[in-house]
Amino acid sequence: MTDATNNQQPPQWMPTAGGVLCIVAGVLGLVGNIFWLVFGGIFGSTIMRDLFPSSAWQGWGWPLIIIGIFSLFSILINIMAIVGGIFAIQRKHWGWALAGGICAVIASRIMGIVALVFIAISRKEFK
Repeated sequence: MTDATNNQQPPQWMPTAGGVLCIVAGVLGLVGNIFWLVFGGIFGSTIMRDLFPSSAWQGWGWPLIIIGIFSLFSILINIMAIVGGIFAIQRKHWGWALAGGICAVIASRIMGIVALVFIAISRKEFK
């Protein structure tokens, strides 16, 4: 007597593990980015004020502009890693999950590489 459920393959652990690693990499990247925004602006403005005492507006202007531009891109990359991790856990939209894995590589090297490999290998499990 054969059952129809015996023919189905049990879900693999790789998309789930890759998704969790993507989410962790994205969250850690966001925490680091918030730290960079807060303390980078404070220390950058102090350094600029010491280097250029005659121009008061540069004390806060340039460090915050530079940090803000880099942080904007970093925030977008980290959010994409989190979204890709969610799609990987749900096993939907393999392309988005793969893009999230690539962004996780940018956010966190080793963890992102492992997540990307898990997501890329488990392509057949996505809808």
